[in-house]
Formats: sequence, structure tokens, C-alpha cells
Amino acid sequence: EKDGDYDASESRNKLVVRQEDIAYAVQMLVSVLNMIISKIRELFSGDPSMTLK
Repeated sequence: EKDGDYDASESRNKLVVRQEDIAYAVQMLVSVLNMIISKIRELFSGDPSMTLK
């Protein structure tokens, strides 16, 4: 019966967050932040190749 209750609550609640979803969201956030940081570094250094060293 516990499994049935879990399934019912899961289907009723559309905002069920799975561990995979959290991991995916964190991965996307990290990649976006990395891109932003690298763009800011380029902007302030003036020479993108220097920021990689």
C-alpha cells in the first residue's frame, strides 16, 4: 500500500524533483557560470589567450 500511495502522490504532484533532475540542473548552472566567468575574464584582460595561462 505504501508503494501505491507513493505513486498516487507522485502523479498528483507534478513538481516531483528527482536526483537526476537536480544533478542536471546543477550541471547546467555550472556550465553557464563557467561561460560567464570566461567571458568576463576576456572582457577585462583584452587578450583571451592570456586568461588561459
